[in-house]
Amino acid sequence: MSQHVRRRRFCKLTPEGWAYLVILCFIAVGAVLRNVNLLIATTGMLVIPLLFNWRVCANLQGRLRGRRMVPDRIHAGESVNINWHCENHSRRLTARNVMVHDKVHQDGDESSTGSLISKIKSLVYRTGRSAYFRTAWPSNYAHACFGPISPGDTTTCSFKCRFPARGEHLLESAVISCSWPFGLISCRSFIDSPETVLVAPTLGHLRPTWEQRIDSMEIGDRSRKRRIGLEEDLFFALRKWRSGDSRKNVHWRSTARLGYPVVKQFDQPNDRDFALALDLHEQDETTRTGCELILSFAATAVSQLSAEVHGQLAVGICGEEEKIVTGRHTPHTSRNVMRSLATATPKLTPQIDSTIVELASRVSSGTPIYCLSTRRPPEWLSTSDEDQLSPSLLSVRHLVRWLEVESPEFNDLFSIETCATDTDHADTVESNETLVAEVSA
Repeated sequence: MSQHVRRRRFCKLTPEGWAYLVILCFIAVGAVLRNVNLLIATTGMLVIPLLFNWRVCANLQGRLRGRRMVPDRIHAGESVNINWHCENHSRRLTARNVMVHDKVHQDGDESSTGSLISKIKSLVYRTGRSAYFRTAWPSNYAHACFGPISPGDTTTCSFKCRFPARGEHLLESAVISCSWPFGLISCRSFIDSPETVLVAPTLGHLRPTWEQRIDSMEIGDRSRKRRIGLEEDLFFALRKWRSGDSRKNVHWRSTARLGYPVVKQFDQPNDRDFALALDLHEQDETTRTGCELILSFAATAVSQLSAEVHGQLAVGICGEEEKIVTGRHTPHTSRNVMRSLATATPKLTPQIDSTIVELASRVSSGTPIYCLSTRRPPEWLSTSDEDQLSPSLLSVRHLVRWLEVESPEFNDLFSIETCATDTDHADTVESNETLVAEVSA
C-alpha cells in the first residue's frame, strides 16, 4: 500500500456527453434561425442537465480518496488481484459511476510497447449488475469500477493482472473518474501512486523424487535432525487427559466448559536446516533459459518446504551480485528469498566457490548443500589431490550435491508447466467476473 498525493483535477465530456452536446447545438441553431420561442426554451432546459452534472460531479470528485493494495507475494505467470479502496468524504451525496484507471508497465523497458498492458480481455462491474467497456482509454490502462459509495463509506474493487516475467514492475499514477449523475461529464483526478512490485519467478512442480531426497537426509553428525523439547513445541490441539499427563498442560478454561479434563497437545517439528546455492552462469540463450529454471526451482522449493524444514534456511544467489539470505524458515524469510530471486541477474563467470563456503557456515554442520547450475561441476569436487584444495573447500566438499539443469537428474526432480492460453484467460474472466490485464514481457 502506498500513500497517494492528488495532483490535479479536470472535467471533460464523455462520448455520451458529446452526442448530447451535438443535439443541443442542433436545436439551438434551429431556434436562432427560425426564431421559435419553444425551441429557445427547450435549449435552455437542455443546458441545465449539463451544468447540474458538472457541478455535482466536480463536488463529488473533490471528496473521493483512493489507495491501491498490492499482494505481498506475486509470482510470474499467475493472476493476482490488485485491489483499490475508495472512500467518500462527502456528507450527503452517494458517489456512483466511479472508476479507477491504473497503469502498469515493466520497469526499465518504457520504450517497448510490449512492456505495457497489451490486452484488455473484458470488464465486468463488481456489483454484477451491468457490463461496461470503453475504448477511449489507451491500452496500457487497466480499468475497474466501484459500486455505490455511501457518504463516509469505503468501497473496494479489484482487477486481475498477470505478469509473465519476473523482475521489477512499476504501477504508475492512476486516474479516478466520476460521471454521476447523468454520465454526460466526467471529472477525473490524477493520483500520484508510483509503486514498484517485485515479481518472483514462476512456480513449478517438485516431483516425489525431491521429497524423497529431503526425507532421506542422514541423521547424525553429517546432518543433524534436532527435535525441540516439549515445552518449546507448537500448541495445535486439545485432547482428553490421560494418566501421566502433566498438570501444567491442562487447559483449565476448556476443562470447566466441557466438564472433563483436557490437556494441550503439542507438535514436535523437525528442526532441520536447508541450504541451496544457485550458480547463475549465463553464456548463451540456452544457459539463460537454464538460469530461469534454476530460479523457478528455488522459488518452488522455498514455498513448499514448510512441511519438511523448520530450522535454518539459507539460499545463496551467485550472479552479478552475490546474495545470501538466511534465517529461520518463516514467512518473513521466505519473502526475503523471493525478493532476491526476483531481482537476480545472471553473470558470465560467477564465483560459486565462495558462496558455497559461506552457506556452509550459516547452517548446522553436516547439512547438505544443493547447488544448481547450468555448467558442469568444478574440478575440486571430483579431484583426488586434496593438497591442492583450500581448507575451506575441503571441509565442505562432501556436503555439496551438484545438480546440472540439463541433466536427467534435474528433470526427475522438477518440472514447470507452460502458461495458459488466451482462451483460458477469457474463460477465467467469464467465470470470475473480473478484469484480466496481461503484461507482456
